[in-house]
Amino acid sequence: MVDVVVLNYNDAEQTCRYVSLIKEFDIIDHIVIVDNHSSDFSIEYLKTIEDDKVKIIQSGKNGGYGYGNNFGIKYLIKNYCSPYIAITNPDVIFEEECLIKCVDFLYEHQSQNYAVVAPRMKELKDGFNKNGWLLPGWLDYICFDLFLLGKIFRLTYVDTCGKSYSDCDCVAGSMLVINSSMFIDAGMFDENIFLYCEETALGFRLKDKGYKTALLTNQEFIHEHSVSINKTISSKLKQYKLIWKSRMYILDTYYELNGIKRLISKIIKDVASLEMLVKVNIK
Repeated sequence: MVDVVVLNYNDAEQTCRYVSLIKEFDIIDHIVIVDNHSSDFSIEYLKTIEDDKVKIIQSGKNGGYGYGNNFGIKYLIKNYCSPYIAITNPDVIFEEECLIKCVDFLYEHQSQNYAVVAPRMKELKDGFNKNGWLLPGWLDYICFDLFLLGKIFRLTYVDTCGKSYSDCDCVAGSMLVINSSMFIDAGMFDENIFLYCEETALGFRLKDKGYKTALLTNQEFIHEHSVSINKTISSKLKQYKLIWKSRMYILDTYYELNGIKRLISKIIKDVASLEMLVKVNIK
């Protein structure tokens, strides 16, 4: 059996629609909705669906994705001793069988130190999106989405063909299932990151503790990519600014770059920001 954390920020209607679908799954014992200090009517709206299975809690501040999910995970462990927890965005869709397979995988492979598992991600418009990758080198990490440099420096995504699962270091944060004790031992999400790049920091933390992450290649979920984020941060330039703030933190904290590499990183950041500005103005 599994418990679920759902993070809400000014998106109560979508969150309630999502929870109404998954609360009927027999494998789910408890669902905790963390209202991440919404500035609208969210808490009142969410309270209308609270029952024995669905609990509404408030984080006390908008500390971002990592802080809010950590808050919910700690609540579930304290109150229900949850061995397995699914961390999901309210803009995902999946079948109960998918969740069952994720929990089964962690249970069957716990002796091999698998702490995190996720199904393949499918987007409504673009089909399957690569959502399992290895920790990149520092240049790959900051260059992979640039127009020219991205053709040289890339992320290494795991193979999804011919096997039931693939080992990786990172999976997308929109849906994953964790072994709670291993996740806590690894330090949980890095709460110094407000939004974006949480997966990379988690990948470093898990690997440092000797824990593994897997992508189930024969299971899938649908993600309406960035729907929740776009409602909160509508400007693409603001989103990109946040991405680079998180990336620079990752570089300083987990890659521990020296002065020259950090200078190069700042130059690449400026190039990336210019590219994004051009893209936005063209559109």
